[in-house]
Amino acid sequence: MRTAKTDDFNVDVEGFGRFVFGRRTKEDVYKIRSRYNVLTEGNYLADGRVGDLGGLGLVTLQTLLVSAPETFNLEAMDPLMDDDFEEKIMKVFGALRAKEQSFRSEPAKGSEGAGAGVSE
Repeated sequence: MRTAKTDDFNVDVEGFGRFVFGRRTKEDVYKIRSRYNVLTEGNYLADGRVGDLGGLGLVTLQTLLVSAPETFNLEAMDPLMDDDFEEKIMKVFGALRAKEQSFRSEPAKGSEGAGAGVSE
């Protein structure tokens, strides 16, 4: 798991509990891409999008996870023995992505933003 830092954040996932994740950095983006390529042997769709969302979820959790509740042991999960392996991964990954999206500020709408010809 990732080393804890002061800007880590919590994500509560129903059925599991509280997870702690590190904030995604640009270095993390490349680590996730690299790990995805190794795990899936470069499984991308014809248009360049990720071909295995479960694989992306797994490597993202492996990269950003600081701590997890006792009910969720990422390293002990076995996709062959655990029938809901991918469902569990995607539930946590989905909650993580929702939290990350909440950090983004909304762009100005309509006339709220400055545009060409704006004067004082």
